[in-house]
Amino acid sequence: MQVNSPASSRAAWYDRNPKTIYYWDAEDAIAPHATVNRWTYTVPSGRKARAELTFLWIYRDTAASSVGIASIFIKYAPKTTNDATIVQLDFDNNTVNAILDNSQNLQLMMQETDQIYEEDKDSGTGGTVSFLDVFKGTEFDA
Repeated sequence: MQVNSPASSRAAWYDRNPKTIYYWDAEDAIAPHATVNRWTYTVPSGRKARAELTFLWIYRDTAASSVGIASIFIKYAPKTTNDATIVQLDFDNNTVNAILDNSQNLQLMMQETDQIYEEDKDSGTGGTVSFLDVFKGTEFDA
């Protein structure tokens, strides 16, 4: 029996000129604030990307007079639909030195011009919190 194989085969995504993408932000002891965008990654033309990992961390530095919710969001903005929150961390602990963290393994394939971005906010009155967020992915030829 003769077995035919295709004349050519496409390499796996991780073998198509891969490039690690890594974005992060650290805000130390900041006061309450409205939603702020800290970074945005856009998949370049002719490329795709695979979102692989996020890590979020919130730390209460000083107590608030009226505690609100401090939040970090990692959001995905595909070119074809509305933005979606991939991971969100909400923190309402007013105890000094309290910590909340979360890590997520992702399996999200992104197309060219899709975006992933970070936002944070603190709706409290007074007091300070620290934020840390990390995003890791791999960009490759489409």
